Order: sequence, then structure tokens, then C-alpha cells
Amino acid sequence: QAQAALRAGELNAALDRSRELQSSTVPGERVNGITMEGLVMREKGELTRAYALLERVRDELPEPSVLLECEIAETLIRAERLPEARGVLENLLTGEVREADQLERIFYLLGMTYLRSGMAHEAVRSFSKSRGAARDKENGEIYLRLSDAYSLMGMEEKAVEYAQRAKRTRRSNMGKT
Repeated sequence: QAQAALRAGELNAALDRSRELQSSTVPGERVNGITMEGLVMREKGELTRAYALLERVRDELPEPSVLLECEIAETLIRAERLPEARGVLENLLTGEVREADQLERIFYLLGMTYLRSGMAHEAVRSFSKSRGAARDKENGEIYLRLSDAYSLMGMEEKAVEYAQRAKRTRRSNMGKT
């Protein structure tokens, strides 16, 4: 319920549900509640609070979580703490991440750190790896970021090509819902 409320933009409902989960005696529910509160705080723009909550979850988990580390990295990116975010993501890549959807997100977030740092070539490399991990799945967001990176490199034809791909993909995905 908390995740659905968060996706729907109903932040107060998500926050209420996250606090209910935190009062649970079941450790997993409590940790999920803290995580959800962190994600809500991030959406509200309270990035320092969000990061602190997600760090608390990291400390409470018995073993590392790729999903949590990605959430931490995304929070750091939004806070413009790019070197820290890059460190979290690069650390994930030294581990045993094998799932395509996890690799897709890691490389996408890594590309965002490079793009925001003005490192266009590295951004293209990371976004391309994200596309590769996505296999046949079309992702308009990746195409849009590739367009941004090529534009930053001064490669306007490539930038336009990827912007058009992003537009086609988004239009195609809208027809599927």
C-alpha cells in the first residue's frame, strides 16, 4: 500500500503507511517502513533526512541489498553528492550483481552521475551498458539521457537521433497502457 501510494504521488498516505509498518514487531516490516519513509522524504525533497533513513536501513540489514544501494545512490545523485553516488554504484559492480534489471538500473544511475558531472563520454558508456542490460526492453528514459550526453559532447545529430527514439518509445509505451 505504501509503495502504491508513493507511485501515485500520495506522499502523505505513503508516509502514514510507512509509519504503521515501523511500529510493527516484525523486523522485515519495520525495515520496509523505514525504507518507505526514506523514499517519501526523497520525493518531498528532504534529501538529508532521506539519506539518513536509508543509511539506517543499510545498518539494520543482515546482508547488503542491491535495491537499497541503488536507492541510496539515487538519493545522493539528487543531493548532487555525485562522487559518493558513483562510489556506491561502482562498489555494487565489484560485487555479484547478475540480474539484468539490477544492472540496468546501476548503469543508468552511474550514467546520471557522469552526465551531471559533465563527463559525457563516460555517461554514454554507462547508458549504453544500461541499454545492453535491458536487452530487448525499450527505455525512453535511457534514450533521452543518451541524447543529453551526445548533446554535451557536441554530437547534435546523435543527440537528435536519440531524442527521436525516446519520443517514439514513449509514444509506443503509452499505447500499451
